[in-house]
Amino acid sequence: MINLHNRRPFKQALLLRPFCYTFLLHHNPSFLSLLKCYPKQNLMILIMMNKPYKLLCALVTLFLASNLANAKDYKVEVVLFDNNNASQVSESHDYVAPKPMRSASATWALSPTMLNTAVDKLKSSSDYGVQHHLSWGQESLPYSRSAAYTVIEREARGYIKVYADQLLFANIDIDYKGFRMQEKRRLKLNERHFFDHPRFGILMQVSRLEPEEEADDIDDKSVELESSR
Repeated sequence: MINLHNRRPFKQALLLRPFCYTFLLHHNPSFLSLLKCYPKQNLMILIMMNKPYKLLCALVTLFLASNLANAKDYKVEVVLFDNNNASQVSESHDYVAPKPMRSASATWALSPTMLNTAVDKLKSSSDYGVQHHLSWGQESLPYSRSAAYTVIEREARGYIKVYADQLLFANIDIDYKGFRMQEKRRLKLNERHFFDHPRFGILMQVSRLEPEEEADDIDDKSVELESSR
């Protein structure tokens, strides 16, 4: 199934035209004459209009585009902040600490970039106090195969699991200063999501991780390692 969160599945599908050309040439050598007679940008239209290849070509293209879309990695960014105006809040007597979430793949550290403006606004307000700004990369996978990010920070412990079961979701189970937040929510790519607790709050944004950004982050870490030697 095509990942509906990807805004570019059909743009990617157009990039897969060579696969369709190769397939058709293999099964129908006369197709070569069409390659010579028509510009490539118009040839795909002819293929899609020409039975019996119309449905087959469409299915192959969409299937490959779907696989490329699902292979995309996510960038996840989280900001945890205090509510300085919180009234007296106490946990219930049956409080239970966050339980580990199953993690079937890996996460990797990234430089935070998406919520920097929001962090600056929070810092400029006396009502809030930014405590942690986290960012990581992970594969776009369903719940059973996705990664769970372990939060081990000052006064904060817990787990965050972002996964794509057709739709995008996030499971949060965080203990901050003895207060627990448990939430499961559907997310939208590239949008900021606010998770509220009387004592603290969490901002989260999930976006597609572009190859250029991932490469830049790796280069930055290489420079840091070299300078530390």
